[in-house]
Amino acid sequence: MADQGLLKRSPTLTIEEFSKHWLEKHAPKVVPFFLYCKVESYVQVRRPVSRNVQTRLMLPKVHAPITSRDPSVDISGYSGAAEVTLSPELLAMLSGTSEAPAWVVKYYKEVVLADEVRFLESLAMEHVLQVPGGTVEGDRKTIIQDGKAVIDIPETDMDVWKRYERES
Repeated sequence: MADQGLLKRSPTLTIEEFSKHWLEKHAPKVVPFFLYCKVESYVQVRRPVSRNVQTRLMLPKVHAPITSRDPSVDISGYSGAAEVTLSPELLAMLSGTSEAPAWVVKYYKEVVLADEVRFLESLAMEHVLQVPGGTVEGDRKTIIQDGKAVIDIPETDMDVWKRYERES
């Protein structure tokens, strides 16, 4: 099972705005980068949602936070967990020892990290709390499974990735 990294949302966002941005804006930006780094699995663990039977809308359970199976882990200040298989390529990129082409590093800094500060408290690596996989429970949104994206990536996001590649 992949490790989980607990994340703190920006205090300017509601939990609903955080969850929406993380799934609809950030995931499409990070997927090409993660696939390049040979990430096999990426899951977002967020607050559970419930179905409003009367309106048939999916509504967040505002009072239902993510939970921890480990009572010694205080997750009260966190809004979600990224569950990622840490491939050697991703670990090298995050540690600054990667031999990836300059355009991949530039994409990571200018697109992925730039987006993190839009919805997180700070860059993820500045506040993330690493815990073993399965520690945090909640609504699971699978983004990458078996090394393949399982969400639709908007053409505009793929065009940005391809532009960085072309300009190298």
